[in-house]
Amino acid sequence: MNQSFSINRWGLLMGKHWSENRKKYTLGIIAMAALMLLWYGFMIIVGPGVEEDVQGPTYFVGLFVIGCIYASLLFADLADKPKGISYLSVPASHIEKVLCNLFFGVVIFFVVYLAIFYITTPPMLALSNAVREARAKADGNNFPFIKSQLVNVFHFSRSEGEDLFYMLHLGFFAVQASFILGSVYFTRFSFIKTVIAVLLVWLFLFLFVAKVLVPMMPDGTHLNGFTNWSLMNNSEEPNKLVMLPKWVDTTIITLFKFGFAPLFWVVTYFRLKEKEI
Repeated sequence: MNQSFSINRWGLLMGKHWSENRKKYTLGIIAMAALMLLWYGFMIIVGPGVEEDVQGPTYFVGLFVIGCIYASLLFADLADKPKGISYLSVPASHIEKVLCNLFFGVVIFFVVYLAIFYITTPPMLALSNAVREARAKADGNNFPFIKSQLVNVFHFSRSEGEDLFYMLHLGFFAVQASFILGSVYFTRFSFIKTVIAVLLVWLFLFLFVAKVLVPMMPDGTHLNGFTNWSLMNNSEEPNKLVMLPKWVDTTIITLFKFGFAPLFWVVTYFRLKEKEI
């Protein structure tokens, strides 16, 4: 069949995907909301309540864990021969299949998870503030009670330099993209195998930098960026600074921030094209 992209055919594929998975998605949404409510309830009973320092980690831990598990299931049909043959024989191009799964697995998942967080957190935050205030009065605390506020997950007010929450979101999309690739690359136990593969890659990079690149460099340290190197000088003269052009530093940082997720999506497409059951 024609492997070019067709918006009409893609729309039909999206409708097919939704009709086949809407019950599973609905149950998943209910489960995510219930888990978040139970966690908040647990923190109110035995912990510090739904403070700002609880909301942020709750959001990002759930985002990474649930998002990566879901990503590893996007191409789960390929792990089963009958389902895999049926999936590959669907009259849609490979790019349409990848974009369909990216739409549901990346865009829709993120929007739904964000909505669940901001729907479940405010009432539990109000309950937490009420419980904490009552406990403070019961303990005879005469200091003014300071209520916890709802966290803005897109901005970390205590962050210096790059916003921590912003960088965590970028990191999530990159990590999630690796699990989407793993769901195509590994036929069975894709989540576990992808976790192992990601850890091995990071271990290799760490050892390569620590044992190969760093010993090759002269005595010194990075200064204000990847492409600036301050050379140590044992004499009384000031240290020398070696700098590559600013555009090189900007390019490297941009690629690190935004390049990994699209790279893994493209590799997923080519891997799906080569897939055989």
